Amino acid sequence: MRKTEFTIYLDIKSTINSPEYKKFQYDAIDELCKEANSLTIPIEYYGDTRFRIKKILKDDIEKESLLKEIQTKNIYGISNTKDFLKNELLKFNCEITVPNTIPQKIKDSWSDEDKEIFGEMDEEEFNLSYIYEIIKKRVNDLLFALNLAKVGALSVNKYLIFQDDNKNIMGGKNFDYKSFYNAKLKGIYWGYPQISEMSIKKTWEWLISFNDYLLGFSNCSTSRALINLCEISREDENMKLFRAVMGLEAIYTKGNGNLQEQVRQKSQAVLGEQQKFKKLYNNMYNIRSKFIHGELNFVSRNHLDISNKSVEYNENLRDSIDFAILILIASIQELIKRGWQGYNFSYIVDNQTL
Repeated sequence: MRKTEFTIYLDIKSTINSPEYKKFQYDAIDELCKEANSLTIPIEYYGDTRFRIKKILKDDIEKESLLKEIQTKNIYGISNTKDFLKNELLKFNCEITVPNTIPQKIKDSWSDEDKEIFGEMDEEEFNLSYIYEIIKKRVNDLLFALNLAKVGALSVNKYLIFQDDNKNIMGGKNFDYKSFYNAKLKGIYWGYPQISEMSIKKTWEWLISFNDYLLGFSNCSTSRALINLCEISREDENMKLFRAVMGLEAIYTKGNGNLQEQVRQKSQAVLGEQQKFKKLYNNMYNIRSKFIHGELNFVSRNHLDISNKSVEYNENLRDSIDFAILILIASIQELIKRGWQGYNFSYIVDNQTL
């Protein structure tokens, strides 16, 4: 057996240029760094690890030897590495014990085609590659948990992953949670639904209780909602609405009967009455329905229409997206607060449960 070590750099994205947002972001990062050593990071089939996390200010980037080595290199996943060195960074470190043989549970899951592809591969090399993919996902998972706990606090512009110093270097782009923060601001303006600031540790411990979410393939309603909410950070505007409504239907509906009404009634039972937002709610579903059935008119990126129609279109779309994201986040936050795995509803007549 041997150990494999990871060093991961995240390029912190300043999505909102305001002192209030900067403080909110830094407070969230400080909590993440402080709590990191108490957060169990499950590495399927290979045990657990923990991240050591610290913030690196611009003036200290020059001291990072791994980053100095790559300034002149083109890294897969990042077109311009020099740009990576201009912003504040988060640095993650961890190590994992690598077995000499492939865990039997992994082999048992292989199809005949997998056996042909991986059967001749060096087993230690397979383990190193497999652990790399898990670590990459866990970084994404932890960012998602942070943005559930501190809604919209941290987006990442680019990232670099070093495995065993510089033997395996990979880059990537964009975990953009600006839409979470914008939706939260809209919710404050509307006064509904209530969004909380929660403990990162509590949120993480709840999230990793969903093994199917960790594996990246949902087999329960809450995990379907989580995956849709997480994917919002990578989607364009129209798809964000689609993802958010799919997430709401995952946690609130059963069967095929009047999904819109099921979501409306059940979300109100959890989050409180929303009668004065009925128009917003209906508009959210109308836009989604027109989008699915090809009836939605679109504004192109370079439109020449200077009338109010395009402005009104964008405002309606933005409000619908924000409202859907807000209800989904607030609904998931309620699950976390209560320590529930999902919602189960029953009907009551004259105080008697049916």
